[in-house]
Amino acid sequence: MRIVSVEPRDVYVGLEFSHEQIEYILTYLNRCVASPDPKNPDFGKAADYVTNEFFKKLDKLSEEIKNEFRSDSS
Repeated sequence: MRIVSVEPRDVYVGLEFSHEQIEYILTYLNRCVASPDPKNPDFGKAADYVTNEFFKKLDKLSEEIKNEFRSDSS
């Protein structure tokens, strides 16, 4: 992993991952089971973001990369 940039617009961080690293993250997240924390009022928002945005976008990106390389090798 390499940090690409940190910008002061509500603090955004740019990260760079190899496709292999993305696959590792997806494999790990696919097996994770979240344990809700009743003391953390933001847990629901965090779980929703990871499940419905981060994981899905990363999975879609990985599929696009796989499809791109499949079509290039044909």
